Amino acid sequence: MKRKEIHVIIHAFVKEYKIGGRKKKTLLLNQLEQTTGYYRKHLIEFLANPPGRIKPIKRARKSKYLAVLKELRILWVVSNYACGKRLKPMISSYLAALRRCKELIVTKENRMLLLKISATTIDRLLIHDRKRINLKGRSRTKPGSLLKHQIPIKMWTDWDNAKIGFVEIDSVHHCGISLFGDYIYTLDTTDVATG
Repeated sequence: MKRKEIHVIIHAFVKEYKIGGRKKKTLLLNQLEQTTGYYRKHLIEFLANPPGRIKPIKRARKSKYLAVLKELRILWVVSNYACGKRLKPMISSYLAALRRCKELIVTKENRMLLLKISATTIDRLLIHDRKRINLKGRSRTKPGSLLKHQIPIKMWTDWDNAKIGFVEIDSVHHCGISLFGDYIYTLDTTDVATG
């Protein structure tokens, strides 16, 4: 049965459902549940607010922080693309330093907005920019248990992920988007139990 047909069937019983008593409503819901295949709670919602009479969606008002998006992007780049939680406490010092160097002059109103902005709002405003530059940690090693099982490791005790002190080690390449040329490697060690 198509969705339109189901809506027509539900519309036919809206008035009956609204004026009916408890027993009548129970019988009606049982019949509609078998006919449409919809869940009972969903049918109750449909009968209370029939399709076709959907309330208009209230559009959210535009964020007042859109006025400072340009300045926020500059601060984000200066912070080396930090997340909102890391960028928020640094905004005041970045604004002062950039103003001293005459790199970024901000109006008083915009400065107040930048100082009041929350970390979640920063992340929400910069989500498209973050996706565009595709910021992700880069590791040239591929995860997998194949290598782990092939290398014999002698230890003085049995491996136990729940205990502190058992670590996994990985190399991280700080090479940007290209493997060519010189760049820095970092040896990353993670305790399995504590992360």
